[in-house]
Amino acid sequence: MVPLTTGGDTALPRLPVPSRKAVGLTVDDGATVAIVAPFRRPAVSGVVFHGGDNGDPAVAFSGRTVTWASDADPLGSGAPGTQVLVSSPAGIVQVAVDPTGTSADPAIDLFGTAVAFDSTGDLAATGNAGARQVFVRILRGGPIAQVSRGVGTSGHAAIGAKGRVVVFDSTSDATSGADTGVAQIWVADRVAGTTRALTAGAAPSTRPTLSDDARVIAFESRADLAGDGHDTGTSQVYVHDLRTATFARLTDDAGGCTAPAVARIQRDWRVTYRCGGQVYFTMLRAGTRWRIDIPAGDTSGILPQVDVHFLLVSTTADLASGAGTTPGHQVYMVNLWKRPPVPVAGSVLWFPTQGIPPL
Repeated sequence: MVPLTTGGDTALPRLPVPSRKAVGLTVDDGATVAIVAPFRRPAVSGVVFHGGDNGDPAVAFSGRTVTWASDADPLGSGAPGTQVLVSSPAGIVQVAVDPTGTSADPAIDLFGTAVAFDSTGDLAATGNAGARQVFVRILRGGPIAQVSRGVGTSGHAAIGAKGRVVVFDSTSDATSGADTGVAQIWVADRVAGTTRALTAGAAPSTRPTLSDDARVIAFESRADLAGDGHDTGTSQVYVHDLRTATFARLTDDAGGCTAPAVARIQRDWRVTYRCGGQVYFTMLRAGTRWRIDIPAGDTSGILPQVDVHFLLVSTTADLASGAGTTPGHQVYMVNLWKRPPVPVAGSVLWFPTQGIPPL
């Protein structure tokens, strides 16, 4: 166990970390955006920005470009509320001057060239009348593009390399654009110029993440997507393979499972998630499920690190000393070679046909 934080209360970022090089975190109760190099200097945080209230950090593959949402105004734009910022070796830039001050939940692509985020502003001059929409900005001179549509609430975006694919959840009706009140998973192919809903269940499907190779989407849903789509009352974890256009259900737990994330691991994909206070991961192609044994405290999250032997957890269990708990959640890098995961029952259910082929 390698502690990446040692004080305060630190949550994992929403999106999986795309490389071994860096993890972006907000520390000091949100006052500081920091980068940790887990395999080089895990005990030392490099401060990216300090001031105001910050959140939702996402880092590019190089570890040198990070985006986050902040109510500070380091560039003196005069924009109110929360804005999306990007820090790179060239300095800090503001992705958009949002007059509504509602920009949030940014995601950055693998190469640090494109950012997706959501806002209630009319940032792409489409006539948006206050609905929360998902926008994309190509950082080197590109205009802001709106990729969601309708009058529903859209957000929780994840973005593929160079901004070509964007996934998000939205309550907009796929045909009329009306607000249904039930979120579905959407995918925007910016090369083909298409935006479409992937799910159509009677209950919400939310919080998608996209693998670093932009092939697999992991998300949670209360709908019985493998059946008639009715509201089951509990969330389960699903994936969608963009290449074969097929779905799989990874969990079927009575208490439900939430907060999935996915990353490419060698010739497979690791999907992490939380069920009933425990954290798990599934190797998608191999069809195996594993539990990370953390005996004490509250474990609030787990993310797949892009390495076969490591992943990230946020927990109040004192994993550094091996006993007891800490006052707040701390982030650790778990070495699966030294602390082997526990195999548990659970199989990948592909529907309607087989997606990613087995090993």
